Amino acid sequence: MHLLSVSDADDIETLEEGLVIVLDPGYFSVDWVAMQGRSLRKGSSGTSHKAMSRVLEEASRLICVDVDSDNASSKEALENAVRNGKETVLVFGERIEIKPFLEKAIKAVAPQAMSSLRQAVREEERGADIVLLAGGGGEVFSEVAREAFPRSRIVVPESPVMANARGFWFYGS
Repeated sequence: MHLLSVSDADDIETLEEGLVIVLDPGYFSVDWVAMQGRSLRKGSSGTSHKAMSRVLEEASRLICVDVDSDNASSKEALENAVRNGKETVLVFGERIEIKPFLEKAIKAVAPQAMSSLRQAVREEERGADIVLLAGGGGEVFSEVAREAFPRSRIVVPESPVMANARGFWFYGS
């Protein structure tokens, strides 16, 4: 298997020749850079603070509204659940499914980051062939990336958290 978890020779060729946007939705920031082959497109890189911490804050706020309490849920409890693959959090002794709240929060927060990204890459002569999502929020931001780049191939590696390290190794080799 390829180090970035792409599946075949065509994928590797596209990574090496195509316009690739590496999108890293982290906890405090969403960062991106465009690459053409192994050349960085510095004018098409940037950052947004509409990141996972904001998504978790909004999801926590939505849970509080849903149960009519100012302190029903915390960002930390949601972060722990997401990191550990849990589908629920404990709220006043009851298990609450987090997926609907996270989905609403992502739809409220992530498009702002995608708007900044699209603005940064609009000067590129061509559209992105691949949008490669890396980092802890890679899977979470995948649907919003599909909406922002409907004609590009969206790739979420098997382990998006490790994708940054693998990408640095790939770029440096």
